[in-house]
Amino acid sequence: MRVIQNDRYIRSRGRLGRYVFFAGFGLLIVGLLVSLSAQTAQQSAERFPISAACLILGLVLSQAGGYYMRRFDRGELPHTRLTQALKGFDDRYTLVNYGTPAAHVLIAPDAVYAIAVKPQAGRIRYENGRWKNPTGLRRIFTWMSEEGIGNPAREAAADSGRFERYVAGRLPGTPIEAQPLIVFINPNAEVDAGASPVPALHAKKLKDWLRARPKGSLTREARTALEQLFK
Repeated sequence: MRVIQNDRYIRSRGRLGRYVFFAGFGLLIVGLLVSLSAQTAQQSAERFPISAACLILGLVLSQAGGYYMRRFDRGELPHTRLTQALKGFDDRYTLVNYGTPAAHVLIAPDAVYAIAVKPQAGRIRYENGRWKNPTGLRRIFTWMSEEGIGNPAREAAADSGRFERYVAGRLPGTPIEAQPLIVFINPNAEVDAGASPVPALHAKKLKDWLRARPKGSLTREARTALEQLFK
């Protein structure tokens, strides 16, 4: 399998995540110290706006920095896990990580997939039109280190549209349909996709799913044009 990856983008986002995270952590400490340094009720009231501002901004920056770090710097990195999940495919498959407006695109022999990669752990299921992730005590302990599951189907569909527009601007006259796909990469995730409008599965099942899927609509000419575009 060919892997085309924007390593400069990954490194820069990883550094940005670290800087923002530690800046936020520093603000949290400053806010706490400002609050604790008040010796009278009047001082406490006077310093409350500063302390509150530091704590709120610190929390926001810590969350934003952690978001980037989880994707580009450490842990279950989406591009790394996705590459590992597809390892063993021949050169008819091309994985493009962060090389287009869609974060992850797989060009298969007869189809193109825009992949929304999700890092959540635990039991994940699609039910009554919504994706659900574990709640309760586990959610309380992981709320700062793990974002909510959101709407993976909408994310994958949006990535599909972005990729199609990207290709249309560079290969006019070459019809490309990018199929949305959701892949969960956490080893501790259990996926029950139910009646999800977009195919969703765990990374460990991805290769088997791709081999068993119906033949796609990507023509040989279109695939060759895509390969030349990313060569």
